[in-house]
Amino acid sequence: MPSLEVITLSVNSVSSLEPVRGCRRLSELYMGRNRIPSLDELFYLKDLPHLRVLWLAKNPCCGTSQHLYRMTVMRNLSHLQKLDNQATSPGLLSYTEDTDRVQGQTAGAQPFSQRDALRSHKNRNILTAILLLLLQELDTEGLEAVQQTVGDRLQALHKLELQEDME
Repeated sequence: MPSLEVITLSVNSVSSLEPVRGCRRLSELYMGRNRIPSLDELFYLKDLPHLRVLWLAKNPCCGTSQHLYRMTVMRNLSHLQKLDNQATSPGLLSYTEDTDRVQGQTAGAQPFSQRDALRSHKNRNILTAILLLLLQELDTEGLEAVQQTVGDRLQALHKLELQEDME
């Protein structure tokens, strides 16, 4: 098994990723619709340097939050290029790593405000990319809630700008 490059075991009641841990040449792993219970199973994939494609969709480990699931997988397997048939975003991962680094550096000191942490052009671009990725996951109700929130936020910002101009 060490020389396998592609494994397809979708819909087979598989409950652990441990058996593939020795497949050092593995580049694609399709395990959708199985019984993988936890994202702790990603531990068995960390030492697979060629793994670029992973399909775990519709396993119990995916949970109910698509965002949390994707972020956890990407954080543990940063070399992935595709997760559940969707391209992974290196910018999204670097944004979360930068955020963690900033939070770690400010422990015990005055924390930066959220606005200060996001001022740089790079971080704003990454944040926009994150938001656009997340919007793709929403249904009509979710998009309407986002639309309302964005409208309220824009009104508040315009009001703030007017107040600053008057001073």
